[in-house]
Amino acid sequence: MNRCALLAAVAVCAGLSLGASAQQSSAFTYQGRVTDSGAPMNGTVNLQLSLWKDAVSGSVADRIGNVQTLSNVPVSNGVFTVVANSLSEFGANPFSGEARWLQVSVNGVTVLPRQQLRSMPYASGLVSGGGAVGNSTTVRTLSLINQNNSQDSSAASTLYVQRGSASGLSVPFYGPSAVRIETDSGAGLLAATSTGASAAVVGASSGNGATGVAGYSTGDSANGLYGRTTGSAGTAVFGYSTGDSSYALVGRTTGTSSTGVIGWTTGAGSSGVTAIATGPSSFALQALSSGSDSKAAYLEGRVDMVVATGQTLEFRFDQFVPMINVNNPGANAGHMRLRNALEIWPSTDSARAGFLDVRNTAGVQTITLNGANGNIVATGTITPSSRRLKDHITPISDALEKLMRIEGVRYDWIAEEAAKRAGKVHDLGFIAEEVDEQFPEIVARDESGKVVGMDYTRMTAVAVQAIKQLKAEHEKQVEALRAENAALQARMERLERAIGQGR
Repeated sequence: MNRCALLAAVAVCAGLSLGASAQQSSAFTYQGRVTDSGAPMNGTVNLQLSLWKDAVSGSVADRIGNVQTLSNVPVSNGVFTVVANSLSEFGANPFSGEARWLQVSVNGVTVLPRQQLRSMPYASGLVSGGGAVGNSTTVRTLSLINQNNSQDSSAASTLYVQRGSASGLSVPFYGPSAVRIETDSGAGLLAATSTGASAAVVGASSGNGATGVAGYSTGDSANGLYGRTTGSAGTAVFGYSTGDSSYALVGRTTGTSSTGVIGWTTGAGSSGVTAIATGPSSFALQALSSGSDSKAAYLEGRVDMVVATGQTLEFRFDQFVPMINVNNPGANAGHMRLRNALEIWPSTDSARAGFLDVRNTAGVQTITLNGANGNIVATGTITPSSRRLKDHITPISDALEKLMRIEGVRYDWIAEEAAKRAGKVHDLGFIAEEVDEQFPEIVARDESGKVVGMDYTRMTAVAVQAIKQLKAEHEKQVEALRAENAALQARMERLERAIGQGR
């Protein structure tokens, strides 16, 4: 056996390739020089390469992967060149930033000391303060791939970034992630863009039950997700989701005085938060609150709600009862509910009788609606009636004649209607069907066309015209009586003269 000695190692390049189209791996080129009895060797040698965490340790625990065996390696003038870790003998990713030493055996003889692997110039760009730079529009500057799709929260993320001490924040409902960023101060992720129609952060999700962007915060006065824009027609936070049972945007917080989502914008025509839902039974924006004195949503300033044709706007107290909560502290606390009608219930009224109180700027009560008896009390009511608002104006010429065909009646309400009037049974008024026969303009009908009621205020116009017609007839009769009386007066005067002449 020839006596061999490894004199030098050259050109070590750990896992980098300058060819942009080549698939990157952890293989690297190793070149060495051997001598035989002090002279450069020619022929072949058998090599064994192994990678170590330590310069001297012989423990297998400090070895990276397995031993690579290369047989019949050609040597010319003492120089040989091989590809180390060509079949991932040291592992798929043996270079994670820590120091590494290469041990070489030539024809069964271990050459010591082990040689520490050094970075090549391009590889050194990935150390602290360096970077990866690309200038191609079709090739990624840097790719980091972790094909582990386990949902175990202990599984490694594709990229883990830490600034300062670890945050210690545990997000139990989001396990392993593509990118995990932890920081004990400052921003975990800061993204900015100044180019029009571009997005600083984009979260996209199409899987069922998946989330495009999730913000999670448990610290006091912390923000789960914070978006700010100052450009015109920009959007601070935009959530878009098409998957079933998915969330376009989620902001969740349990800390004191904290906010799940903040959208802040100062640009003209821009939106702080935009949420769009197109899927069936989906929510464009869903806000939930369960903490003490917490609010599902807080809106300050002008709020415009636009409901498309055919859509509905609902505010719900719970899953079954639609309502709007306008509760105020104090003895007069109450809430308002919108269903098919408008209901206002003072919470202190066990009977839940609605009561509406409208006041002017001086605090004086101007309108009240007592739900217990259905009475409305107001300082005055105005109905539009200007001449400029009307056309084809003609007097009611037959008011008296038709009014005489309508009976004013006393009656008792049936039980169902009496219950709507706080138990009031006996009443007086008109029969709407009779009014309909004479004045159809006064009555109201249901969707089927049946008469259900009438506008008593419109009877005033009929009554006024009837009084005027009655007055006109009375004046005509009075005028006739005056004429008849004048004729009788003249006749008596003639008779008196005739009698006086006959004496």
